Amino acid sequence: MEPIWICFWAVILIIVSIVLMRIIQPWLIKELRAKGKIGIDVHKLDKPEVAEMGGISILIVACTVAVLPIIFTDLVIVRIQIIVFMGVVGIAGIIGLIDDLYGLGSKMKPLLVAGASIPLLIANFVYLNQIFYPWPDFPLVGQGFNIDYLYWILVPIGIAMAANAVNMIDVVNGSMSGPCVIIFGVLLICSLLKQPVSEVGVLLSAIMFGVMLIFYKYNRFPAKVFSGDVGSLAIGAALGAIAIMGGLEVVTIVVAMPLIINAFQILASVRGFVEGKKHKSRPSIVKSDGTIAASTDNKAPLTLMRIIMAKKPLKEPEIARNFTSLTIFCGVLAIITLILTDYIKFTL
Repeated sequence: MEPIWICFWAVILIIVSIVLMRIIQPWLIKELRAKGKIGIDVHKLDKPEVAEMGGISILIVACTVAVLPIIFTDLVIVRIQIIVFMGVVGIAGIIGLIDDLYGLGSKMKPLLVAGASIPLLIANFVYLNQIFYPWPDFPLVGQGFNIDYLYWILVPIGIAMAANAVNMIDVVNGSMSGPCVIIFGVLLICSLLKQPVSEVGVLLSAIMFGVMLIFYKYNRFPAKVFSGDVGSLAIGAALGAIAIMGGLEVVTIVVAMPLIINAFQILASVRGFVEGKKHKSRPSIVKSDGTIAASTDNKAPLTLMRIIMAKKPLKEPEIARNFTSLTIFCGVLAIITLILTDYIKFTL
């Protein structure tokens, strides 16, 4: 497909995703509240009730809109990649939904989410390394390294890490949805700039960008809906799948660095996967004036949010804006990384 047509269809996919989300999200919020699927917004003094599992809309719209490029693209491999994307996101989302409803446990959940990579691995085996290429580009190295067999092992780990990193950053209103809008926007730009253009990266990033844009509208302060694990795991799996199939591994790591740092800090401080509800001490405290302060308890998880509040207490929107600002900065670095990598690759 010519670049101009890829751009055209990217715009169409963004618009369709926005329209469907704008229709489904308000309806879903009403239905969730009517059925008692609510969560407590713990970072507010009045502890309001907010519709939970709103990420169901993300799962539905992303997989529905993905049918469109399957119809109009003339490349068989891209069609297969999009079907694989739907499978990976669908499995991760369903795992998240089960966790929201019944609870899977902190150790079982990452293992199951890693299993969401099975469609990706099977398709790549059948189509002989055409679904993803186990030779990622590295900055300043030109063509990169051939890590064929190791890459196959890293794929399920990457999907699980991306899903859990997105899940762990969802701490205050807009702290997950805002950065994810930026991340998918940057992946869309990088997919267009990449040489050759990553068609699957453009199409799938466009869908997720449109979806997250509207979800952010309802999830930002004061939140009308929480994503739940059904949303955060589906978003993270989508991020991992786009990075792998679009050849955007390093770029994704750079733009998603705030999420990655937050996840590793939490895992290191609590020494493994532990459900947030089971933490003996919370990393933050809501003060009487409505601001949020970092916990002084050494046993509390060391999160990115806690580090941001180290100097002084902040209001909830300020914390979310800090997360988004960090992601924008990393997004600029990601675009520069891609440009330098492609320049070196095609000049050596």
